[in-house]
Formats: sequence, C-alpha cells, structure tokens
Amino acid sequence: MAAMYQQVRQFPGTRDQLIQASQEAARRSGFKIRLADPAAGRVEARVRFNFWSYGENVSIQVTEGGNWVVVSSECSSPFQRADWGKNERNVTRFFEQMGILLLGGNEW
Repeated sequence: MAAMYQQVRQFPGTRDQLIQASQEAARRSGFKIRLADPAAGRVEARVRFNFWSYGENVSIQVTEGGNWVVVSSECSSPFQRADWGKNERNVTRFFEQMGILLLGGNEW
C-alpha cells in the first residue's frame, strides 16, 4: 500500500461554493485536475513527479450538508511506502488555498 495522508476540515458556505472553491484551490496548489464532478461533490487531481515522489493522487470530497471537506493525498506508485511528508504538504497547501478563498486569509 502506498503512503497516504488525509485530513478533514469544515468551512462556511454552501456546498456549491465549497465545490467551486475546491476546484480553484486545487489549481492554485499546482494540482492538475483530472476529474471534477460537482453533482457528487468530488474533485480528483494529480501532482506531478518531483524530487520527493513519483507523483501523488489527490482526492477532494465535499460532504452533503455538513460543509466538510475531506482531502487525501496518496503516492501514485503503490510501491512507495515513504513520502517524506509530501502528502501532508499537498493537503496543507490545498487547505491554505481554501482558507484564502473562503476566509479571506491564511487561517491555518
């Protein structure tokens, strides 16, 4: 199983606002969006190969009704067991961008 990191945070706003903000935050974080399904509240993105890993897959899910955003980052190579904190940095960067977009500043 590949290295992975997941975190959940709650934001103010409607589900539609959170979905739109999630897509923009992913772009601002340097992620390449592979799939955006607003009806399901889901965004799938990719982080390219870099010094720390062979790339990561980032999954963003906006829950129905609770304003919760669930973000996970997982190494794309199933053989990569150590990520040297790269997955956590991906998730942190995403939530920093969400904070800027929705709260007007970096709240994290």
